[in-house]
Amino acid sequence: MRILSIDEKELNHWLEGISNGCREREQDLMSAVMPSLGLMAGRMLRRFPKVREWAEVDDIAQDAAIRLLRALRAMPKLTPDHFEVLALTQVRRQLHDQARQAGRKMKSDSKDMNRFSLEDSADEGPEPAETPAEPTFLDRWSDMHELVEKMPVREREAFSLTFYHNWTTPQIAELFQVDDRTIRRWYEAACDHLRQTMGSENPLV
Repeated sequence: MRILSIDEKELNHWLEGISNGCREREQDLMSAVMPSLGLMAGRMLRRFPKVREWAEVDDIAQDAAIRLLRALRAMPKLTPDHFEVLALTQVRRQLHDQARQAGRKMKSDSKDMNRFSLEDSADEGPEPAETPAEPTFLDRWSDMHELVEKMPVREREAFSLTFYHNWTTPQIAELFQVDDRTIRRWYEAACDHLRQTMGSENPLV
């Protein structure tokens, strides 16, 4: 296994049991995978600047574990490699959701501050005309995460495993059973989509 610190034979044993509806093996797997989910979340936080300031890694890992268990119950038996990608995906989606929540909270707090400021200065003259707010760096990151999640699965995973999880091209090629050139093509297609859709607002530019 590349990231998950779980014996592959044990993992296969747990996955087989889960596919047969064994709740005991679900609990065993979740207990074993929690430390790895925490490591994944900690490594990925640098890609989610909104979340870094207010979310705890343990909370992210716990919520991602719940997502992972739901996904496992809805899917047929997985290989260990595919399980790892599924785990990475659930951590990424949990961070994405928390980034959106953080963005809404920040905008709400900003509106409250503006309202109090306007009330304090009500006697100083007419309220200035409101101008559209420029998208912030954090807004652009949120937009990028959302676009990535909406990409076709091949482009999304080639980009996500590279950008969020630091997998190499050969590792991704081995997972998908294709050659390195195909992975590079999928990755470039994802980057082109971000450039075309976001233009100068792309935080990767």
